[in-house]
Amino acid sequence: MTATALLLLIPLSAPPEAPADPIIEGRPVLAWIADLSSKDPDKQQLATETLIKAGPKAKSAVPALIKLLGATDTRRESAVNILGAIGPDAKEAVPALLELLPKESALVFFVDDVALALARIDGPKPEATRALLLSFTKCTGIVLLTSQTMREYAPQVVPHVVALCGDQDANIRRRAVQALGKLKREGGKVPQKTLYELAGDGTKDIPKTLEKLLHDDDVQVRMRTAYAIARVAPQLAEKTIPVVITVMRCEKLWKKVGNVHAVEIFLPVANQAAKELIPLLDSDQERVRTWAIHTLAGLPVREQLETALAKSKKPRIRQGAATALGLQNAKSIPALKSALADTEFDVRFAAAQALVNVGYQDSDALAAAVPVLIEGLQVPDKRVYLEATLTLRRVGEFAKAAIPALKKLLGNEKPEVRLEVALALVDIDNKDAEPVPVLIETLKSNNEASATRAAKALTELGPLAKDALPELMKHFAAKSPHLRLWAAEAVARIDPKQAPKAVEVIVGLLKDKKYKTSMVRSYSLVALKRIGAPAKSALPTLVDLLKDDGPFHVDVALAMIAIDPDGEKLGYDWLRSVLTNTGHDDYYDLVEMLPEFGKVAKPLVPELVKLLGSSTPYFRHNAIDALAALGPDAKDALPELKKLAESDTQPNIRKAAVKAVKKIEAE
Repeated sequence: MTATALLLLIPLSAPPEAPADPIIEGRPVLAWIADLSSKDPDKQQLATETLIKAGPKAKSAVPALIKLLGATDTRRESAVNILGAIGPDAKEAVPALLELLPKESALVFFVDDVALALARIDGPKPEATRALLLSFTKCTGIVLLTSQTMREYAPQVVPHVVALCGDQDANIRRRAVQALGKLKREGGKVPQKTLYELAGDGTKDIPKTLEKLLHDDDVQVRMRTAYAIARVAPQLAEKTIPVVITVMRCEKLWKKVGNVHAVEIFLPVANQAAKELIPLLDSDQERVRTWAIHTLAGLPVREQLETALAKSKKPRIRQGAATALGLQNAKSIPALKSALADTEFDVRFAAAQALVNVGYQDSDALAAAVPVLIEGLQVPDKRVYLEATLTLRRVGEFAKAAIPALKKLLGNEKPEVRLEVALALVDIDNKDAEPVPVLIETLKSNNEASATRAAKALTELGPLAKDALPELMKHFAAKSPHLRLWAAEAVARIDPKQAPKAVEVIVGLLKDKKYKTSMVRSYSLVALKRIGAPAKSALPTLVDLLKDDGPFHVDVALAMIAIDPDGEKLGYDWLRSVLTNTGHDDYYDLVEMLPEFGKVAKPLVPELVKLLGSSTPYFRHNAIDALAALGPDAKDALPELKKLAESDTQPNIRKAAVKAVKKIEAE
């Protein structure tokens, strides 16, 4: 037979049948795909969820899904997520998915979905890591660090980031090293492994990469690397010291990075850093010197600073060491007291200021600083005597020895100096009327901020400041609500007969809706509390405020208690109703303020005792503090306090309860 005849004998084959459209949840895949373009959002959502759930079973939809990647609406996001769920069977979609990745820094919201889909289809892609590194949202600095892609594929993604540290684009290097530095950051409220832990062996090249980046051409890369080393490779931290100091000493480089907060960088090698920083206290660049002071103050190097203060031959180093110690804690008090005898005034003065900073609860330390501060008042340098004045004001009643020297400055030619001196005198002794003329002079000025400070000081002088009444009352209509408020309070406290007019001003502020949620309302309520009984005319307004939907209701109740017996009953009734209702809108605010109540809390002892049984440690602690402040008046709380002192689950609460028992039992 011929070949042709043989061919005629071969039966013709039927054309291949197209594969049947798989059925998912009772419907063909293509029907679900069609629903992705529905105008009904519920249909779109159901189709998306169904196809994602189907995963590889929906692989026949890949061509249609690739087409949807070109959409500019929600269909594109649905297609991305479905392709990721299909997994390796969607490999033909990889090129189209890569095209969706942004090539430059951009504010984007779906890049993690694309990166995750690529990873699930064909493994994590360096291009996706780069896009995640460049992308940001309004609440996230670098999307990569909070991405699901990083959390699921950290062992593969972290090496991508390491590789990007060698990118030619400095911006990429900056962001890459910044990302590496945050890999050990705890993620979220729920305890979980850090990205560094998840990455495992993927982190092995990080140290050598960071060490190399310390010498990068870009100064911002170098500084971000220094931070990263402190966080993820502290064994290299000593190598950051010369790099950071070089940048801070060079004004041209410093201008490119701004002030470097180097405490975190140097913390792993604090002692080594101190050796290089202390000589900078003698720098002729004030910027560098100030930076060194604040950096040293934040490091645990007290002993080295105290040694420099006592033994350095350079006065500026001793002065800088004193200033740095003054930014640390009370453990430095002995060394600072010794420095008050230094041969150089600048060192003595710095030590005195530092003592006031760290010894604000130590009357001996404050008193020790006063003679040197008085010396500062006599230095013919405005900066020095003004600083001395401000520091003496902080010393307060322990600075009475400075009053004669301060009064000499009341006649200073500079109005700002006269004001600061007057304010200091009031804070040191509010039984002396000599500052009043300067405060009146300030009230007459056009400077509302200074006038407000003067009015506030006059509230402390009471009747001694009666000459200021006319000027204070002129400010009842001031543009500034704060000036109005302090002027009104001063008038009411200087002359209770004028209280009705003054209280009317304060009530006006309380009723003004624009201050409803402002601190002006809170300050006004506190002012009424200080004025006390003469503010009785404000009571109706306070009753109304207690019922409104604004904040500061606790302040309202406290003002009512301070003003009037009737108001006292209403105020305490309200406080009790809140303390016994954990669901009340003001419950948390009230419990938070309890430690500030002092003797006002006496009628609330039964409620405070009940609060000691709260399941919330913070609430128990605040109740303890409120009872401790009452002293013997809280004796009814002793049984419960003693139970807490012995058996509370929280060590800090047991300790607080022990202290409270001692205060209450003290006679």
